[in-house]
Amino acid sequence: MKFKILILLLAVLASCSGKDSMDGKREINDYDDLVGYKIAVLNGSMQDIELSKRGDLDLMRLNSPSEILAALESGNADYAVQDSTACIGANIRQRGITVEFCKNLGEGGNVAFGFRKDLTELCSQFNSFLSEIKNNGIYSEINSRWMTDSALYAKMPNFDLPVEGKPIKVGISNNFPSEFVSGDGFAGMDIEIIERFACKIGRPVEIVCYDFNALSAALVSGKIDIISSFLFVTKERAEKMLFSDIYYISRTACFGRDNNSEKVKHGFIKTVSESFHSNLIVEDRWKLITGGFWETLIISFFSIVLGIVLGIPLCLMRMSKKRAAWKSAKAFIDIMQGVPILIFIMVMFYIVFAQSRISARMVAIIAFSINFGAYVSEVFRSGITGVDKGQTEAGLAMGFSRTQTFFLFVAPQALKQMIPVLKTEILTLVKNTSVVGYIAIQDLAKASDIIRSRTFDAFFPLIIVSIIYFLLAWLLGKGLDRISKRIR
Repeated sequence: MKFKILILLLAVLASCSGKDSMDGKREINDYDDLVGYKIAVLNGSMQDIELSKRGDLDLMRLNSPSEILAALESGNADYAVQDSTACIGANIRQRGITVEFCKNLGEGGNVAFGFRKDLTELCSQFNSFLSEIKNNGIYSEINSRWMTDSALYAKMPNFDLPVEGKPIKVGISNNFPSEFVSGDGFAGMDIEIIERFACKIGRPVEIVCYDFNALSAALVSGKIDIISSFLFVTKERAEKMLFSDIYYISRTACFGRDNNSEKVKHGFIKTVSESFHSNLIVEDRWKLITGGFWETLIISFFSIVLGIVLGIPLCLMRMSKKRAAWKSAKAFIDIMQGVPILIFIMVMFYIVFAQSRISARMVAIIAFSINFGAYVSEVFRSGITGVDKGQTEAGLAMGFSRTQTFFLFVAPQALKQMIPVLKTEILTLVKNTSVVGYIAIQDLAKASDIIRSRTFDAFFPLIIVSIIYFLLAWLLGKGLDRISKRIR
């Protein structure tokens, strides 16, 4: 037994010997020094593109700087490689993460604004404006305001933005300090440049927050005119959009945990209190949560109601004796059950309703209603076919019509069987609404992402939103359980 334990200890030591200890400072001079470590990168960034060309690095692709920070804090990643501006505002030294022992790894790439292909004139106007502010010193003022540590305390200048005319639709992905939600508005380097440009040409601005991975689709489909999200210039992207002149040259930095650093520790109560204040009180961020809650509630409610309305005729078609009817219904239901709801909602928004003026909320309700209706129709069919045929025969024998027999005898018994399954489908729909952020809807999940990107607190906003989802699902479940008991 002792011999086996000794062998196990030797195996563990051998597995650990392949890596240098993360305790202490380890200098990173080039990418070769990262071999053998778990590296967190921002999905779609220039660093992701560059490191992906190598086959010897273990990459963890994440969707926001706050997620990268969380991966470092939790130990899921050893190092992070991204633009040096990502260090601004993260308070990484207070979190036991340091950048002192890591060097810049060269230029990360050229940053520009992305314009829709057909907006050559607007892009030309912007390039002229960019050249003007670079020559008169305004650009230097903007750069020093947002691209240094002072960005933590920077205030967005107030501009007398035009309110009449065709708005410039700008898509952002909420990255501090280039573009982010601040109070009831937006701030950051990119936002200031765009708003100054809008004032220059006399057009209003409409800013919409998307997931970064959805920005390209939004631009190509015509949902937005400009991508303003610290966008790196690449050949692949140039095939889909017009790039403005370069306005920033980024630098790549590597940083990681320093287990010897002195991390400020607080008691549990104080930690929770500070997290509550920074995530909810500062800049009235609680409004993002309440606004996201109502958005989730509205989409869920109307999707449930319309889904049930759609599910009834689908059920009748599925049970029809006409081959064309039940075959069509079955094919539709199979498609809805086979396509992930995230893919379906993006297809509806970026393809089916790409050129329409229907709001993103309405598209979400339509998509969820169609998807929910397909599942509900099968719940209805299972409940109805689960009632013994003798009940129908007995009703007809008593002189009731088929319609009367169905509503008096079959439907009440079927409903008893349907409620528990319907409850599961309703709760699933409510939780699935968390994907609507991909089509620029600020629901609960998106509100959490916005707060995390601003505070770099990876956990507290998620916990708050998780509690709200749980309470919402619990209350809905209790309500449906009461209905079920009354029916029985």
